Amino acid sequence: QEQQQEQHDTFRVQALSEERSHPSAQQIIQVQILQKAPPTPAPTTTPTTTQEVTSAHALPPLLANLTQNARTVQDSFELRSLFAPCVRPSRLRLVLAGPPVSGKGTYAPLLARKYGMIHISTGSLLRDEVKKRTDLGKKVESLMAQGQLLDDDLIVSVLANRISEEDCVQRGYILDGFPRSKEQADVMQKMGIAVDAVLLLSRSDEDILEWALQRTTDPLTGVIYHPKFNPPPDHILHRLEKRADDTEPVVRKRLDIYHQTFKGIYDRWNDKIYEIDTSTTRSFVEIFTEICDLLEIYIPGQAKLDDQTDDESE
Repeated sequence: QEQQQEQHDTFRVQALSEERSHPSAQQIIQVQILQKAPPTPAPTTTPTTTQEVTSAHALPPLLANLTQNARTVQDSFELRSLFAPCVRPSRLRLVLAGPPVSGKGTYAPLLARKYGMIHISTGSLLRDEVKKRTDLGKKVESLMAQGQLLDDDLIVSVLANRISEEDCVQRGYILDGFPRSKEQADVMQKMGIAVDAVLLLSRSDEDILEWALQRTTDPLTGVIYHPKFNPPPDHILHRLEKRADDTEPVVRKRLDIYHQTFKGIYDRWNDKIYEIDTSTTRSFVEIFTEICDLLEIYIPGQAKLDDQTDDESE
């Protein structure tokens, strides 16, 4: 199994290296960073698997996929520093909100990794409860089998159970796209689920439609392509996949629902909401840096601890 996994990972890195002439236009990560820094000599040994590239250079898998090749990861010291995990868990309790296709699925895991938080998706939680055959899971399964919608109290109960576990208590959590309505936010408050800040990822409907209607995903690397923002190379066209719900009627309906329901969330947490512009005119690094600078407000001791650790290492 280890040999099969290593062969699979090697194939993934080779696929990424073949695409070096097509940098990820998801935000043009490497180009802006590398243009500012002088080139460094090529490494004496080049990692051969995605795990080795990621481990050796302290980059999360998503960024390893977004880089052009292993050399790019080696050269980008500033990029590695930006995405390096903090010395200790931040214990932040965040909500990552925003319309569909605004970047929640991209930024949530990266923020969770950097600040040591647990990344929580209610959809995944519900599926896990069903798999574990808990009392809540059986109730969820029964309602879904009957085609009934899950009520807010049930969903938040599953969430409350999860964040009461030791890892969430010690490390904090980031709620990915939840709550979606004022009612859900009210139930969260009633159940004592604390929120330090709400990060609102903002992107225009026109931007969202342009991205959603033409985006495709490479199942091998996880990279999202777009004919305008990130054209895929010809040799992978046959394996690209498109989401079945990326149609204009469905996306517009999701946007309408979001615009109707988010006002209630805004009213509930208006003193904790910070809007982040994730439009396609901004680079990925610029956006992530802005978010990190904002979150430093909530962990004032982190910078001091990081400096102390650097001094000790020297």
